[in-house]
Amino acid sequence: MRSCATSGAEPVYIQADARDAAALATARDEILHRYGRIDGVVLSAIGLSDASIARMNAQQLDTALTAKLDVTEAAFDIFADYMSAFGLVFSSLQSFSRMAGQGNYAAGSTFADSAAQVERAQGRPVTVVNWGYWADEGIVATQDHKDRQARFGQLGLTQARAMAALDWAIVTQVPQLAIAELSPGATISLEDPNLCLTENAGPDGDFYPPAQSQLPDPRVQDIYGRVGPQMDRYDPQMALVLRAAMQEVGLLGGDPSVAEASMPTFLTKWLNESHRVLDRSVATQLTFAEALAAWDAAVVKDRHHPDLKDHIALVDATLRALPQILAGDTPATDVIFPEGRFDLVSGVYDGSIVADYFNDIMCDALEATIKAHIAAKPGQRLRIAEVGAGTGGTARKVFARLAPYAEHIETYLFTDLSKAFLINARQSFSADAPYLDTAIFNASSLPGEQGLEEGSYDIVIATNVLHATADILQSVRNAKAFLKRGGVIMINELIQPSLFSHLTFGLLEGWWAYDDAPLRMQGTPALDSAAWNTVLTVCGFQAQRRLNPEAEVLGQQVFVGESDGVVARHSAVDAVADAKPELVAAMVASAPVAVTSAPIPEVPMADVNMDALQAGLAEKIAQAIEIPSAQVDQNTRFERYGVDSILILQLVSGLRAYFPSVTSTLLFEADTVAALADHLAENCPGDVAAFVGVDPAV
Repeated sequence: MRSCATSGAEPVYIQADARDAAALATARDEILHRYGRIDGVVLSAIGLSDASIARMNAQQLDTALTAKLDVTEAAFDIFADYMSAFGLVFSSLQSFSRMAGQGNYAAGSTFADSAAQVERAQGRPVTVVNWGYWADEGIVATQDHKDRQARFGQLGLTQARAMAALDWAIVTQVPQLAIAELSPGATISLEDPNLCLTENAGPDGDFYPPAQSQLPDPRVQDIYGRVGPQMDRYDPQMALVLRAAMQEVGLLGGDPSVAEASMPTFLTKWLNESHRVLDRSVATQLTFAEALAAWDAAVVKDRHHPDLKDHIALVDATLRALPQILAGDTPATDVIFPEGRFDLVSGVYDGSIVADYFNDIMCDALEATIKAHIAAKPGQRLRIAEVGAGTGGTARKVFARLAPYAEHIETYLFTDLSKAFLINARQSFSADAPYLDTAIFNASSLPGEQGLEEGSYDIVIATNVLHATADILQSVRNAKAFLKRGGVIMINELIQPSLFSHLTFGLLEGWWAYDDAPLRMQGTPALDSAAWNTVLTVCGFQAQRRLNPEAEVLGQQVFVGESDGVVARHSAVDAVADAKPELVAAMVASAPVAVTSAPIPEVPMADVNMDALQAGLAEKIAQAIEIPSAQVDQNTRFERYGVDSILILQLVSGLRAYFPSVTSTLLFEADTVAALADHLAENCPGDVAAFVGVDPAV
């Protein structure tokens, strides 16, 4: 007990027979007398008396069974109303695996699981933890138990990894979680019959990234001295513009319901966080024009600052358009990616002194890993995948570092959700990176479900992308599926919230995609360092570390870890439904996708050559998405070709040379070649005639 005091106050020990409800009630009353309240309860009771059923006497049955039954029943009777924060029921994998000789313990564990589920159904935040066996603590930490468990594929739990997983269970309040160390190839029965565990192959000899920096990095203090808190210095002025914009559109004061109804629905979380921001800021009432003037006056001296100008330019654009964005008149993508261009965001990711620093230390680790691999296996070329590569800010740095090792690189798979980014990558990097490949990848699904190869990559890179997913654990597991056993993941992520991010990327739908808020920092999809450590541990990454803890003052960190090779997957996959968008172009000729939107009424178009118009539009779309125009089916929705909100902006920019009235909204509504052609023929006959007559593609 005294040893626990080294981490805080010395625990108080109160002795009671946990099977006796009256004794537990006395203990409860003493705790309340001392401390005033009880926020959470942990039920941990075990009694082992191993024997087969045929050889088990009544006392042996009772020893293990009542330790679970009586304690669980009494504890819930006395403490059920004192679990406002959490309730933890420590159970066992015996509830599922039921190894021979422990039938009594299995029955007791199953009862405890069921009792906890009843309490949870009544609204209490109760979590069941089905532990594997412990190698270094407890009554089963004996060589006999180790040998016996090893026959069933179970390795012993260690405190550090087990407690990290328990942290996650408490934070997320999942109903039930099994925590165990399994030997390679081992399986346990699972509740979901469609879920199975597989293991990716690994290299003959593992190679490891360098350990975290143990020495002060002079670059960190130099960077902090130059940019300090970066854009946080302008929080008061940005908050003024935020307040004025919300006031202007009716989101503050009076009845905001009308204004909220006009907002894009995904901005509901954004609005909640905006109210919290304003609650913390000075409530100065200014008109929108006055607030913008205050903003302009504050940033005028730094508009050309080499380390701040790109951030200022981006947030300046979103602040000025904020009323239109909140009113639903202008999509934020139109502002952040004007005409589908990336120039407003590229400087934030590439060329920023902070972004460059973290890309540099990640590249240092990458280069060290590559050197170790070459030394160990000089004849084996490396396979690298980048998840959510976006505008290519990280890839540009990586390709420069890879130049001396080009002959040792088999492929660099550049992936993103948006085909626009893939097209940009091929145009920007193919000359310098002949090993470049590109593919659509959605981190919410396994690579194999999207036509991508699993278990064959040595390194996976992810920079500021995994936070922008619904389920961070699932997304990390899916990125992990690319890796061989022993492969290395490098995650470069924001670890602090900022008003700058809220007023720029926070206006995009993907920012608010997360459904696992307990793992995130309040009002942002970002995770702090401790949460990232937990996520990597739970997802089966070994030897995980932060590359430079000292650098967290800059609001970012690079995390690395080595895959244990285990991948959780569903046993059946609908290959057609989850096919890559690139594959759809090859499918449409034989299996065209039916139009799901309502047909546009037919109108007389006597003077319009509809075949020529559709052919011309198909050619423009084919050029944008880089496929042959013959593969563009007139009745296939644009999204099936990978045309997203950014690529639509590029299409609109190109089409406006012929049809000035075309908007991005139109391409979402008239979302096939046939529907778009009908709309243009009906509403822009003069433009159509000119397009058909002068377009060289027709």
